[in-house]
Amino acid sequence: MELAVVFAEIACDGQACERAGRIVTQNLIRDAMTLLTETVNEYTGKPVKTTENQMLCIFPNPKKAVQAACRMQQAIYQKDTFTRLGMALKIGSHFGEGTLSKDNVTGEVLLVAKKLRDAAKSGQIIITRDIQTEIPIALGLELKSSGQLRAKSSLKKIDLFEVLWNMDEEEHTIVSRSAVKRTPSGEDTLVLEYLGKDYIIESGRKSYLMGRGNQNDLIIDEPCVSRGHAIIKQAGGKYKLIDQSTNGTYVSTKKSGEFCLHQTEFVLDDSGIISLGTKIEPGYPFLIHYRMEGE
Repeated sequence: MELAVVFAEIACDGQACERAGRIVTQNLIRDAMTLLTETVNEYTGKPVKTTENQMLCIFPNPKKAVQAACRMQQAIYQKDTFTRLGMALKIGSHFGEGTLSKDNVTGEVLLVAKKLRDAAKSGQIIITRDIQTEIPIALGLELKSSGQLRAKSSLKKIDLFEVLWNMDEEEHTIVSRSAVKRTPSGEDTLVLEYLGKDYIIESGRKSYLMGRGNQNDLIIDEPCVSRGHAIIKQAGGKYKLIDQSTNGTYVSTKKSGEFCLHQTEFVLDDSGIISLGTKIEPGYPFLIHYRMEGE
């Protein structure tokens, strides 16, 4: 029978886990697994087999499988207690022939999904063309080619794609990062200027991720930048910058001067400069200039 399978693994930053301690780390991973189970159930899926930090799930169709995979990633990255541990998911998803028993899935669908999970980096979702061709265009998936995989049972190569997930929290639909456009709101809009390009954060958007990992809205691929380095959260017309990194987030404003956030937060106002993981230096190319724009 054909099965839509999602294979997820929780990965954590080793240094962050060491700082937190074994018991705290184990408790957070357990909490994350509970949250993932709830997400799978939300998309009418079923966890078939779980370990301490891995989950094998089946879904009624490929659409539900990919929607759930995206929601699982976002659920982890929206919870500060998880991201401070450097926690992220490695997810592989495949649609193919397999055998379902009470507590396991066997067959090629499992072998392929496992290989995809192993190939995925933290924060990535890797799917096959078999999944991609079954997903409605209206779902709005943004994909990136991720090479090929040779199936064990044949000489056939399978095309792979990375899902560049970013979901609207209200509708649970997958959207392109480029799809966020400015709309009248009657409140200030936050604009980030990075490498000569403006990134607009609407007042209605609840969170905006910045870091080295592919799951972020603003990606800065520098060694000093953490995978999930910082997040901007909006509430009550204010934009709050929250550091969740190892090296800290440096901010410079006219009112407050230059300072460093380390596992702390700051309400952004007027305009200023943000630097992830390193002090603000003239000529440093990866500075983020921010400004508030009223309607």
